Amino acid sequence: MTKEDRIINEIVSNGMLEEYKPTIMQIAKLVSERKFSIAPKYNDFTSSVDWHSKLIRLSLKDSSKGKKILWDLLHELGHLIDGEVSNHLHGEELVFREMSAWANAKEIMRQLPVFNLDEEEFDLYSNFCLDTYRDFIKGV
Repeated sequence: MTKEDRIINEIVSNGMLEEYKPTIMQIAKLVSERKFSIAPKYNDFTSSVDWHSKLIRLSLKDSSKGKKILWDLLHELGHLIDGEVSNHLHGEELVFREMSAWANAKEIMRQLPVFNLDEEEFDLYSNFCLDTYRDFIKGV
């Protein structure tokens, strides 16, 4: 069993996502094609891209998130599509970057047939996540 197989199994097991295993494998392949790997993490609730280490750090701290774990993974892949930024973004620039990553995630999701029926749920989740950035900027 390869390291990638073990990571996919870890995501499937912790997120109770057995029915989505083939989809997770497809997403992992897209990540790998960009010369990145997936690294599960359990120390906080947010996922992120570590550009220096070429990792998507996927949070599995809240295993009850289910499909939202996959959407987080797609969102981080969306950041890979946009590429690394050379400086720290603030304010509306940050929100715009997050919006772009979610738009990329949705486009990828539409290409994965298992998700076709979940677009409304995806939109609710991505809008919730975007609202957290907007609230952060406003100081709420």
